[in-house]
Amino acid sequence: MTAFDDLVEEYPAWWIDFLGEHNHVGAVDATNWLLTRSGLEPGKSMLDAGAFVGAAARLAVEKTGCTAVATDLNPEFLATGRAMEGGDAVQWLLASTHKLPFPDMSFDSVWSLDSYLAPREMSRVAKRNGATLCICCELPVDARGGMEAFVEEWAEYGWEMGGHRSMTLE
Repeated sequence: MTAFDDLVEEYPAWWIDFLGEHNHVGAVDATNWLLTRSGLEPGKSMLDAGAFVGAAARLAVEKTGCTAVATDLNPEFLATGRAMEGGDAVQWLLASTHKLPFPDMSFDSVWSLDSYLAPREMSRVAKRNGATLCICCELPVDARGGMEAFVEEWAEYGWEMGGHRSMTLE
């Protein structure tokens, strides 16, 4: 039995069973799609905010040689990620995406995959000039304005959409 199997036993939830360690819409395929657009390489840094078991951080280190930090509010998720293959190559930190414990402009690439998105805070910790923002989330489809309002909110913090891919759980 692996550390992830133990976590699945402790946290019975459909999304863990269905999506596995890449617990966001699109799963590992979406993570890889974002990774190819992230600009990560040796010497670059990545933040995986709201990381669950840090699957994106572990994959980024493995595939690109970057340095990675994974944060989450659940210590069991972080401990599981640390115990999984590649976990020793990632820095693990208990932290809220609402208030990240890093200086301004700390990361070359800031990720949040199906977690709470905090545009101001995520923008604060991203380096200027060339940083990438890699997110995978559900867009609001109600009166808030959907895709257009979502893109406009991030634009207020200086981001431009470089790529978009529609996905579903189907």
